[in-house]
Amino acid sequence: SSHKVNFRLSEPLYKQWKQHTLKFAAVNMIHERDTLYVLELFRTSGIPCVVLKGFSIIERLYEKKWTRVTGDLDLLIH
Repeated sequence: SSHKVNFRLSEPLYKQWKQHTLKFAAVNMIHERDTLYVLELFRTSGIPCVVLKGFSIIERLYEKKWTRVTGDLDLLIH
């Protein structure tokens, strides 16, 4: 079951949260673009690989993917 907590952040804290959230979203967009580029390089080179974590599961684990920043790419190359 899901529980929601109702509360309001102070204005300075809300602005800080919003700034961090926008930064996370921007960083994730760059990482996602770069991940897709690397995966395409492997695919076109005929090198099979699987993304082990990161973008492959972030959308399944988090309702909004910008709430979790990613920093690296973990691949299984076989």
